[in-house]
Amino acid sequence: MINAIERGNLDRLPLDGWIRPETWLLLRNHFGVEDNEAVMRILGIDIRSVIMDPPRGFQPTYVFPPQKLSKDFENWYATIFDEWGILRKAGATGEYWHYTYHPLEHEELDSYDFPDLDAEGRFDRAAALVRSYAEEYAVAGYHVFGMFEQAWALRGYRTFILDLYVNPSYANALLDRVLEWKIEQTRRLAELRVDIVEIGDDLATQTGLMLPPRLIKQYFVPRYKRWVRELKKSGVYVLFHSDGKMEEIIPDLIDVGIDILNPIQPECMDTARIKELYGQKLTFHGGISLQKTLSFGTPEHVKNEVLERIGTMGHSGGYIVAPTHMVDKHVPLENILALYETGRNIAHID
Repeated sequence: MINAIERGNLDRLPLDGWIRPETWLLLRNHFGVEDNEAVMRILGIDIRSVIMDPPRGFQPTYVFPPQKLSKDFENWYATIFDEWGILRKAGATGEYWHYTYHPLEHEELDSYDFPDLDAEGRFDRAAALVRSYAEEYAVAGYHVFGMFEQAWALRGYRTFILDLYVNPSYANALLDRVLEWKIEQTRRLAELRVDIVEIGDDLATQTGLMLPPRLIKQYFVPRYKRWVRELKKSGVYVLFHSDGKMEEIIPDLIDVGIDILNPIQPECMDTARIKELYGQKLTFHGGISLQKTLSFGTPEHVKNEVLERIGTMGHSGGYIVAPTHMVDKHVPLENILALYETGRNIAHID
């Protein structure tokens, strides 16, 4: 894994994947195994991830609880208030959410209490998992939401976008508080001796950036730079995530100091061109289309796309083979298997 990030010599490129709970269940049943770790070993996934947990004993406030679902699914298919006081409402399909209550639309920022990072049990499970994985796998610490995402979830999307234009003092104050909290959260993950820390924000749609580049450079790029600088003190690699067509800000992210960029969506960016332009400075993670090939192609289509990505993005290292998003139940099982079987069995291409 480290050789891939450092763009060194490899026998094969590493594999990763973010998978939804219902898909984990399908894979466990297919392989006849009891846990997700066994599935990852069979698939050949090379990265293990850890996250910060809610405090020991914390239960979200269920507005609409899931019915007759296992513990694997209880917080995915429910309408809940989380520990930030944000209401996450299950959508019509039950698979995704709408954020419908934003506490900072109703409460002053100065009086709002961010979740306590010192609460009992926050990092206990993560620490144990790092110890169990460290000898065999690369370990990544995931922070879940970025600055932009956390700020608009607290404030409301439209309200926060308006703040950026007409209430910059409030926007800056909120982003500063979010940044301090995120730095401390991810610093504690880094101190567990993970190899990679994932940060980022969804800053783009498939047609372009959600915000004008000048606002991203004004509000976010300097804060990302500080965030990465603090993490690098712990010796970790930093992965930045943003869906969508975000090529316009890749040079800014390189200047920020990130090491890995995810997910490089082929629906809206030319993956070979991205590698050609930035492959000397970045490792790329993702690139296998969930939106098209994995969901609607055949196993042969999937195999061909994996081979194409390895051929165009894997030369000189710098590529981690993975889907572009969380694999859901709509992806045929045979396509998931084709992705990882191809990735496992194809030698690295120089």
